[in-house]
Amino acid sequence: MLGRPVVCTFTDPEVYRMDVGGKSYLFEFGVFGPLLLNRRGDPAKSAPPVIFLRAVSLWCTQGKRVEDGLCIWDQPRRPVTAAHNGMRMVIDDGEEGWDW
Repeated sequence: MLGRPVVCTFTDPEVYRMDVGGKSYLFEFGVFGPLLLNRRGDPAKSAPPVIFLRAVSLWCTQGKRVEDGLCIWDQPRRPVTAAHNGMRMVIDDGEEGWDW
């Protein structure tokens, strides 16, 4: 029994630039997620660093903002805790993505 046909179409992905930890990264963001590029615009041979993947994940959850060709993302607030009678209490939950 044959299933329904599926047609996949791809367009040329846009090249983005993101600054993370004092370093600038070029990448394409396609159907399968970010593809890190080298300075010539070719796919990088090494795996992307975790700090870059975290920033791209935050960029995605924060709406994929781009200004002047640069991806804009915000570092989420960490939770605020305090000690009381030998126990830690959460005073402020922080923002989504703080623990990634």
